[in-house]
Amino acid sequence: LRRDMQAGKINYVVGTAMGLVQHFTDEELADGFGGAKLTPDHLLVVVRRDAGINKLHDLAGSRIQLLDRDELSEIYLETLLMQGGITERQLKSVHKQRSAGSLVLKLFFDQGDAALITRNAFEVAVALNPQIGARLKVLDAYTFKGRVPTIGLFSAKLSPEHREAITSAALKLDKSARGRQVLEIYQTDALVRNSVAELRPYRELLATHDMLKGMSAGKGPKPSDD
Repeated sequence: LRRDMQAGKINYVVGTAMGLVQHFTDEELADGFGGAKLTPDHLLVVVRRDAGINKLHDLAGSRIQLLDRDELSEIYLETLLMQGGITERQLKSVHKQRSAGSLVLKLFFDQGDAALITRNAFEVAVALNPQIGARLKVLDAYTFKGRVPTIGLFSAKLSPEHREAITSAALKLDKSARGRQVLEIYQTDALVRNSVAELRPYRELLATHDMLKGMSAGKGPKPSDD
């Protein structure tokens, strides 16, 4: 994908923010547009209230649930474990599910102790079944705050005039019945302008992850989660 963008074969890309920061520099990208939820879709650390998990080191011996094929969840879990001084071998198990809803249910029915779940998915589950909120809790201190899990950006090689013309046209999609139907199909609340700056939290997370990985290889002391 990056090679095609550099070659000028494509000039707009939609992908996960974590995926883009691993393959593109900020200088190669320009502001664009993409689908968005009205509420920022942060990544939450959700645990069963009776699991005794309050700090990162409490994750040792626990059963973890993750969303399958989600780069952000995988990198964030690795980062949290390293911050807590835990290796994956110290976990009882790590299982992956195909949907965020399944993650919530696994915790609710005691088939997991902790999970990384997007904010919108968890809040919808709690609204539908208040017992979920009574049985599960969010460890707010470990929330990853990134507004745009998925983002649409242009190649920096495309002229500003063309970028603005395409973006302006796309933002009118919700003005027609057919356009609103498209948004519903893709389960997005609206099309909004995306900024390259919105990648910053993901770049910072990746930098922290790589730094801790270097430390765990014996290059320095491990930080505490206290």
